[in-house]
Order: sequence, then C-alpha cells, then structure tokens
Amino acid sequence: MRKFFAISLCVGLGVAMLSGCSPLEGGLRDKVVAKVGKKKLRTSEAIANIPTGLPAEDSLRMLEDYIEQWARRELKLQEAERVIGNSAVAEVNRMVEEYRYSLLGYRLDQKYLDMKVDTLLSDSVVTAYWEQHKADFALDRTVVKGRIVRIPNSYRQAVKLLSLMRSPSEDRQKDFISTCEKNNFETHFFEEEWVDFSEFLSYLPVRRDRSYDYMLDSKEVREMADADNHYFVQITDCLRAGSDAPFDRVGDAVRRIIFNRRRNQVIKEYEDSLYNASLTEGRVQLLLEKEEEKIIIPEEIESEGAIEVEVVELPAEVKADSVAVEPEIIESESSEEDKE
Repeated sequence: MRKFFAISLCVGLGVAMLSGCSPLEGGLRDKVVAKVGKKKLRTSEAIANIPTGLPAEDSLRMLEDYIEQWARRELKLQEAERVIGNSAVAEVNRMVEEYRYSLLGYRLDQKYLDMKVDTLLSDSVVTAYWEQHKADFALDRTVVKGRIVRIPNSYRQAVKLLSLMRSPSEDRQKDFISTCEKNNFETHFFEEEWVDFSEFLSYLPVRRDRSYDYMLDSKEVREMADADNHYFVQITDCLRAGSDAPFDRVGDAVRRIIFNRRRNQVIKEYEDSLYNASLTEGRVQLLLEKEEEKIIIPEEIESEGAIEVEVVELPAEVKADSVAVEPEIIESESSEEDKE
C-alpha cells in the first residue's frame, strides 16, 4: 500500500510540477500521510515544505524524508509531554505564549509606528528639535564645502580654466563646468554637502606632516601640483570643530533621538486607544465578580486567656475608601497567681 501511494504521489507531483501548478491543484488529494497518536500530517502540509522545480523522483525522496522527520519530531514531543508532567508542559506553554505575544506585539508596534512616522518625524518636528538643541550637536571636527579639479600638466588651457573657475559670472561658471566635462577632468564638487576637511584633503597631493588649516581662511582658488597633475582647489564654506553642526550632518541623529523618546509614548497611546474602544464596543468584557468586602476587627476578651474575634460588616460608604489594616492583638494580662 505504501509503495502504491509513493508511486501515485510521484506521478501526481511530476504532473503538477510539469504543468506549473501546485500538487493539490494538479489533482493530488490532500490525504493523511502520517499519524502519531492523534496528531496527523496531511499531504498539503508536507508538500509545502518541499522546494519546487525538482524532478518528481527527487521531490518524492525529500517528501518521504520530511514525513519521517515529522513523525520522529512529533513522537519526541508527545513523549516529552508524557514524561515531564503536566505542570512542566503548562510552564512551557506559558513561555511559548509569552514569546508569541512578544513577537506579534512587536510586529504590531512596528506597523503602527510606520503609520505614524510621517507625523512623528515630520520635517517641522525634526527641524524644531534641532533648533532648540543645537548646543547638543557641536562638531567634533572641521567640515567644509568646496570643489577640486585635477588636470594633467600637459593641458595647455590651464590658465584659461583657472580664470573661469575664479570668475563670479554665472555664465563663466557654466563654461568652466562644460570645459571640465568635455575634457573628462577629474572633479570633486562638494558645494551642496558638508564633508570632513580630512576627506577633502585626501583628494589633493598633501603631506601628512603639514597643516593645511590656512586654506580655511579664504574662499580663493588655490593651486597645487604633483609630478603629473595640476590641482585647482576652492573651499567655499567651512565650520570648525566646536561649531554648531549643520542640520544635514545631524538630521538622521535627531530623527533617531525623537523616535526613541516618543516611541514608547506613541505605543502606549495606541494601546490605550485600542483598549478603551474595545471596552466601549463590548469586544472586551471584565467579568470578575467582587465578593462582599469584610474586615476582621479583634476584640479583647478575658476568658481563660482566650481571644475572640468578631467579623463586622462595613457600611457601603466605608467600603469604597477602606484600607486594609493589620489587626493588633493584645493579650490579657495574667494574674500574679498565673505567673507563679
């Protein structure tokens, strides 16, 4: 019977895969292929764990391996439940449920935060925070804006190119860029973004044992050279270490700070809203019935050293504001004769 089922399964898998559809769509019945105790494994579940696109024979072999592994795993699980006892199983189930809650709760929190992120981290909110906390974002290094052009020493129009680069005319600046592009000169333009001064210098023939801070003092176009090339360099803006960091350098850090600070608040607001709405709609019902509240008041009675305790019902108006008090029990004084 098992051999007949294996052949039928193989044919069914082959036909289904050749036709480009799932095995069940190809006509293979969703029958029980393994059983351990009351737990059953069906064809659909087993096939879902087998890669598609394999030859039918390979698929069948993997399917049989999966079925056997499922049976072994399920048998061990049931044996564990039998051996370790109900209390241990209940504890494991509680831990699994807690873990499930953590995973699903985290996914829900992330989905809700993604929905709120545009409001939570809008440009106006982020910019306002940065404006109010600039002192917290001081630069720890010098940053600059500028441009660098490297040209070969053989280029004969270097003087003209330098003149174009120094010109304040917008049209001549366009000619400068056009000339660089036509001659395929290496350029590094950092006019729209701040870069570390050390990174800016890395594109130039500089010496490590020399300071180039003098270049920060003006916006003039300077010339540098090495054995093969000429460099035109201009620093158009700079912020020294200790200055307030520009927004485009710290914007991402500001967003992270705001997000981390408001994350728990946003999640709590969402949870409260969900809970209160569910109470109103009746999706959540608290069905605990409170028993009639009582308080025990001790009464001292001298009766052969015994102490009697009387249970007294409190009025309704007292119950609401009552606080549990530990009763103080005072034993009756013994007579001199008892002491003796």
